[in-house]
Amino acid sequence: MSCDIYRFVRGLFLLLACAACADPAPDTVTVCAAASLREVATDIGDAWARASGTRVAYRFESSDTLARQIREGAPCDLFLSADPRWAAEVGAIESFPWVGNRLVCVRPKGSALAGLAQARRLALGSEGSPIGRYAAAAMGAMGVAPPEGTIHGSNVRDVLTKVAEGAADAGIVYATDVPVDPRVEIACELPAAAQPRIVYPVALLTERGRALFETLRAPAALSAAERRGFTRAP
Repeated sequence: MSCDIYRFVRGLFLLLACAACADPAPDTVTVCAAASLREVATDIGDAWARASGTRVAYRFESSDTLARQIREGAPCDLFLSADPRWAAEVGAIESFPWVGNRLVCVRPKGSALAGLAQARRLALGSEGSPIGRYAAAAMGAMGVAPPEGTIHGSNVRDVLTKVAEGAADAGIVYATDVPVDPRVEIACELPAAAQPRIVYPVALLTERGRALFETLRAPAALSAAERRGFTRAP
């Protein structure tokens, strides 16, 4: 490659990299949401975008990862977290508890595994992720220790994929994640007494996100979440 072509390609790469890190257009609302909210957040956000004429940009990941990115300056107007702990660390203008969830143990479709105690290879969320923290609390309450073959996923959908692809015999995910992948099924419900309190708060970070924030607070948005299997915030 000649020096001129090299400089052109390098310059183009740097330009694209800068563009990717730039703030979104003024008519765009950026939503950072927990991975488990992908479908319901898109349902509501896309409907609101069509009605308002405002574009919605989404970023889905584990809540702890999103909180770190926001603190480091990543653009975000609304933060939908799977854990109030992380929503409290991003300097919200206003927030409210939105929906709740529960934990289940999943297995690959057709597996004979009946529960956590039978799993030699268990998929759990990483220690800092909400699903990892909730799963650890539930297993502690049940008196079940993770097996030596435990593997970790960066977020709940990563845990789900590990089970679906057979990398793990079982995994702990939210009940709302099970319908997302037809390759998995519920092995067992975790006992009610072991279920941690799971709350998803919505945090408003800029006034640009105010209209969508209020839309999420409305009864119609809660109904949309309930249709996806979420519960009212406990």
